[in-house]
Amino acid sequence: MRELLEKRANLVSKAREIASKYQPTDVMSAEDKTQYDAIMADVGVASADIEERNATADRLAQLETATQWEQKVSHRNISPNGNTETRKANNDKQNYDRYLRGQMSEMEYRISATHVTADTAGAGSELAPPYEFVNQIIVAKDKLCVIRPHATVQKLTNSAQGWVPVISANPDDADWTVELGPVTTDTAMTTSKRELKPSLLSKEIDISKKELQILPSVAEVVMSRMGYKFGVAEENGFMTGNGTNQPLGLFTASANGINTDRDVAISAVGSLVPTMDYIMALKYKVNPVYWNNAKFVAHQNFWLLVATIKDSLGRYLWQPSLQVGQPDIFAGCPALSANFAPSTYTASSYGVLFGDLSYYWIAELGQYTVQRCVELGARTNVIPFIATEYCDGMPVLSEAFARGKFAAAST
Repeated sequence: MRELLEKRANLVSKAREIASKYQPTDVMSAEDKTQYDAIMADVGVASADIEERNATADRLAQLETATQWEQKVSHRNISPNGNTETRKANNDKQNYDRYLRGQMSEMEYRISATHVTADTAGAGSELAPPYEFVNQIIVAKDKLCVIRPHATVQKLTNSAQGWVPVISANPDDADWTVELGPVTTDTAMTTSKRELKPSLLSKEIDISKKELQILPSVAEVVMSRMGYKFGVAEENGFMTGNGTNQPLGLFTASANGINTDRDVAISAVGSLVPTMDYIMALKYKVNPVYWNNAKFVAHQNFWLLVATIKDSLGRYLWQPSLQVGQPDIFAGCPALSANFAPSTYTASSYGVLFGDLSYYWIAELGQYTVQRCVELGARTNVIPFIATEYCDGMPVLSEAFARGKFAAAST
C-alpha cells in the first residue's frame, strides 16, 4: 500500500513538473498536454486503487471480526464458568445466527434473547439484532461513509422527530457600563429550530438455502452486505439529498441547511479551472474558529483538477498522503474524497465544500431491525432478509460551512 501511495505521489510530481513550465494563461504544447493528461489519468487509476485497497482492508477486518466472534462463542458456551452477562451476550449472538438460518423459530428466539423487549422487537418476524451485531453494522457504515464518522449522531428514542435549537441572529456586543448603572437589554438575538425527522430506509437481500447451511456466520454476511447498502444510501443522502423523506445534503442549497449565501466562486467567469485566490476565498468564508475541525470534501475528480494549483510561495495546495490511513491535505486542512459528491463540473455547479462536519447532525430513531421472510422466497429457494432503519441528517449551522461553486458561463 505504501508503494502505491509513493507511486501516486511520484506521478503527481511529474505532472506538476510539466505544468510548471507554463503560466496560467499559456497554452500547453500538444506533446506536453498529451503527456500531462496521461499522467493524470494514471493518478486517477492509482487513487481509485488506493480507495479499493482500503475498502478491501475494511472487508477483511470485518471477516476477521466475524471469525473471532465465532471462536469466542464456541469457546465460551462450552465453559460453565465465566461472567453471566458475557455468557448471555454470546448466547444471544449464537441464537440470532440460528434464527437467521431457520434453525430456531421466532418464538424460541424471543424467549431466549435477553435483549428483546416489547420496545425493541417489531411485529411479526421483525426483530432487533443483538447489540454487538448492531454495533458491527454501524462500524461498517462508518468505514463506507465520509460524513458519518465526523458528524454528530443523535439517538432519538421517544419521538419520531427531534428539534435542533438554532441562533438565527446573534446578540449585540456587551456594553461597558458604570458601577451600579442600568444594564441594557439585548433585543437583537433571535432563535429558531430545525427539524430532524428520521425517514424509513430499507433493503432486502436474498441468501440461498444452501448458503444458509454452509456459511460460517450468516449474521456476518447479513451485517456486511447491509452495512454496505445502508452506508451507500446514507452517504448519497448526506451529500446531495433533497430533505424530503431523506437527509438534506451538504451540496444542496437550502435555507434549512446551507443557504446560497455560503456559496463562493472557485473559478473565473467562463472557466472550470479553480485557482489559488478563489480557493483561499472559499476557506476564509468560514470563520477561523471552525478551522481546527474543518475539512474539505469533494469527489476524486475535483482533486485531480486542483493537483497543480500553487500558493503565492510556489507551494502546491494539494499534498497527497504518503501514510496509510491519513488523508490528503489541501490548503492546510484534511481533504476527504467522497464518491457521492458532485463529480461532473459545469458552469454554476458545485465542486467542493469546506467546513466543520460536526455541525452536520444525523438523527436515528429506534433500533436497526432485520426481518426474515421465509415464505416470500419459497419459490426461488432463497430466504429474503429485509433490514430497516429510520435515519435523517442535515447541516444545523450554516456559518460553519462554505461551498465552492464554479462561476457562471461567460456571456
